[in-house]
Amino acid sequence: MKVYLDGWFDQLAPRPQPQLDPDRLDDIPNDCDIIGITFYSTNWEDYRKTINQLLPKTQKLLVNFSEPTTWFDAPKQHVSVADLGQYTAVNFCDFLKTLTPDPRLCVFADVKFHLGFEYPGFENVVSWFVYPSNLYVSQPWGAELVERIEKKFDKPKRFDCLLGGKRGHRDAVESHYLGSRCQHDIVFSYFDRDTSLGIWDPGLDQYCVYIGHEQQRPPDSQLHPAQPHAILPVGIYNQTYYSIVAETTCYNEYSQYTEKVAKPVLAGRPFVAFCGQHYLAGLRELGFQTFSSVIDESYDSVENLDQRMAAAWQQVEWLCDQDPQEVYRALDSVLTHNREHFLETDWHAAIRQHLQF
Repeated sequence: MKVYLDGWFDQLAPRPQPQLDPDRLDDIPNDCDIIGITFYSTNWEDYRKTINQLLPKTQKLLVNFSEPTTWFDAPKQHVSVADLGQYTAVNFCDFLKTLTPDPRLCVFADVKFHLGFEYPGFENVVSWFVYPSNLYVSQPWGAELVERIEKKFDKPKRFDCLLGGKRGHRDAVESHYLGSRCQHDIVFSYFDRDTSLGIWDPGLDQYCVYIGHEQQRPPDSQLHPAQPHAILPVGIYNQTYYSIVAETTCYNEYSQYTEKVAKPVLAGRPFVAFCGQHYLAGLRELGFQTFSSVIDESYDSVENLDQRMAAAWQQVEWLCDQDPQEVYRALDSVLTHNREHFLETDWHAAIRQHLQF
């Protein structure tokens, strides 16, 4: 078989083969059996051209969109969902609409579609930490980090709210936080475009390297290097009980699932989601359980962005008033199920079935 896989796909199906070089696509022969290529970030026009270039060369083209994130520059003030369009590039659903369906084309991404959207040949895969393997299964430091999460009920704060980079829906979270009676119960960070303003776990450095920076793993370290976003913020989690999850994208047509929700799932933490409509419903479709036995999760079905954010924040303030020990007791089976499901599921099974040579 003539199989050309890039480095990402090659980790899922290692075998002696020529590895696809994204910078030398013209060198790929025209009679391939399988080509597998991964796209990062959102250079939509180049991706469409690449797909159209490779399709005639192969019987099957596997395309993985690793975090199909829409980057945008939005004003500092909060904008409603109706206004987001003028600041965002084309979202993932709109991009797929520009691709002519082809039986040779198989598309994968870490998203769940809502509102009846479908694309022929699409299958959901969740990379969580952007790696083909689940780092918290394959790397010994993963279990060590999880074990460092303290199961105690004398923590000084209720929530962590680590918003990260600039997004319109995160502006809404910031606005609710600034007007909240519960500010003193929340570890809050929104670094916008300046990462020096973020709150970082002091124990992070021993587990990761920073891509593009001089810092490297110590020579005697047995730890697998990981990018910072893959590391549980143990120090912050040991100060708080719950997490606010504000995903990278916030669309009603689809939900994207990243490390932002994987971390509280791994740590066994309840969370409130400030995401697009049906985000929690999509998690349940992926086999997870959510917290409706304790938290009013009706906010997940609210279509309007502003109203959904406000309804979710009501649950943040409600949880701040509850006894954490009682909340955890009521959600114990849910939290245990979610962690086990995360660790035991082959999240790339949909791709592996195409790579059985």
